[in-house]
Amino acid sequence: MVSSDRPVSLEDEVSHSMKEMIGGCCVCSDERGWAENPLVYCDGHGCSVAVHQACYGIVQVPTGPWFCRKCESQERAARVTLLHEAGTMTAGSSCFQPLLPEEGAL
Repeated sequence: MVSSDRPVSLEDEVSHSMKEMIGGCCVCSDERGWAENPLVYCDGHGCSVAVHQACYGIVQVPTGPWFCRKCESQERAARVTLLHEAGTMTAGSSCFQPLLPEEGAL
């Protein structure tokens, strides 16, 4: 979710108001957002992180849901756990290992 000086719908305004009660930027503590440096709110379940785009190093302001690094990391870990449970990943395999052809296959 993003806060800036642009017009918003009533639904956005209510949601934004609820988030603003939480506080300002977790990096600089400023509660204001600007069109060129809006406050961005994490959409993670139960997360109350709000940051300015520049303070957190967000390259492009998201148009949809946005997740802070902690929530993004937790989501990634949950996906890996599901892959292990589904048997898609085997012990010792890594998402970062390159895919190599099986021995003898060419």
